[in-house]
Amino acid sequence: MKDITWINHEPDKSMQLFAEGKIDAFMGFAPEPQEMRAKKIGRVLIDFGKDRPWSQYFCCMAAANRDFTPVSCTAVMCYRYLQGAHFL
Repeated sequence: MKDITWINHEPDKSMQLFAEGKIDAFMGFAPEPQEMRAKKIGRVLIDFGKDRPWSQYFCCMAAANRDFTPVSCTAVMCYRYLQGAHFL
């Protein structure tokens, strides 16, 4: 792509570089977008948790061995995951 200049930098520097205006955009993962929104810096272009069609696909997965994880623990993990993904 000729219109994009890809920048290679340390992963934890994205927010700082964006806030300083040294980069025009970055792909953020929690809690980065939430922090940027709280500071009123930038705007969200695509929210994979809300925007279709991406919101209809699972992006993350939790797995555990049955022998290792009790049933009650698995239920709590699933509940917390769904709660965090705004499905509950």
